[in-house]
Amino acid sequence: MIHLQRSIDVHSFNLEATVAVATERPEYLAVVQLAVDLQRPLDARIVHRELFGALPDTVGRLVLDRCVLLGLFEREDRGKPAHLSEAGRAALERGDVLIAEEGLWRLYYLDDPLLGRRLIHAMPLREEGTAQNVRDELKQKRRQVRSTGASTPALVREACGEGITWLSLIEGHAFEVHECADRGEEGPDDALRLHLQWPEDQAMQLALRGKVHLGDKQTAAVDQHVDVPEHIEEMTYDELWRVLVSFATNIPFDEMTTWRTHTGKRVLPQPFAGLPDTTLRTMRRVVDIPTHQHPALGTFEASKLDAVPVVPRGEGDAQQWAEWLEWDAVSAYAVPTALKARSAEIAARFPYHRPKLRTPEVLLKFATAHPTDSKSRYLLAPADLGLW
Repeated sequence: MIHLQRSIDVHSFNLEATVAVATERPEYLAVVQLAVDLQRPLDARIVHRELFGALPDTVGRLVLDRCVLLGLFEREDRGKPAHLSEAGRAALERGDVLIAEEGLWRLYYLDDPLLGRRLIHAMPLREEGTAQNVRDELKQKRRQVRSTGASTPALVREACGEGITWLSLIEGHAFEVHECADRGEEGPDDALRLHLQWPEDQAMQLALRGKVHLGDKQTAAVDQHVDVPEHIEEMTYDELWRVLVSFATNIPFDEMTTWRTHTGKRVLPQPFAGLPDTTLRTMRRVVDIPTHQHPALGTFEASKLDAVPVVPRGEGDAQQWAEWLEWDAVSAYAVPTALKARSAEIAARFPYHRPKLRTPEVLLKFATAHPTDSKSRYLLAPADLGLW
């Protein structure tokens, strides 16, 4: 699995705004569902008959008027049939209705090369106390913000507008910022962890995790998957794997691609010199990936890939590797028949090269020339006993 991660700065801004937050309103969704079922515009008479027959006639008209006000339906003039809007279809698909509220809000936002410029949460800033005290407090705050407040960040201004729907990564509901003031004040800053996880032969997954400050000594946990942006949807696991391994090992990307085409597998070509014994025996290694910047994904912290298949980079490397394995496999007293069978097994581990394995006689000469080598006795003793 490819697992990359980094920290992402999260900022917040307090300002006067009109924000529509997703709310469960089954009575309005019932009208939307009715329009879908009937496949026609609705008037108050149809709404009352189909949904509110036991209630006064005015209920159908009031509910339909409210649906139009909420943007779920559209109509030319009051009293005429109303047509289901795209916002209405989206509400039915989500299972909630966006209800607008004007007041002081804290908007949380981030700017990331992978996730883009986006709002991630909207929280109303409500004062405790009597209604009159709350109104007075809000008026005072608004006057203060208008005179001494900071300019609303460009990202927040760009995110405002009906029809621009965001998903809260804290509470999971949809919201829209219909209007926002030109000035406000900075709120608390935080940082979340972005995790890119890509299991082999599965789809890429993106998730944000961590905590966000909501108020004094109050935090909310974030653990949400986010959609993969369109600009990287065509990226493949193979491509990213080769990019990461090439960067970490200094093997050119084109060479990695050639091996992928030639073998049909993801392999890392390596020179024999310098490889640890474990890698030589298993033909796999852990690849440590330093901190790096990807043009489309951004900068990620150091990570690693486990059990990366390794192949000799050239025929010379394959020959040295095979000879090393041949001698490393000598761990018990052996005769020519057993050595030949073992050499055939070793040769089969190099399907993309043609190393020439040594004959038992050559191995015996090598052992004779290196009598102090601990493995030499496994060949010299059977030969001295006439078993060769």
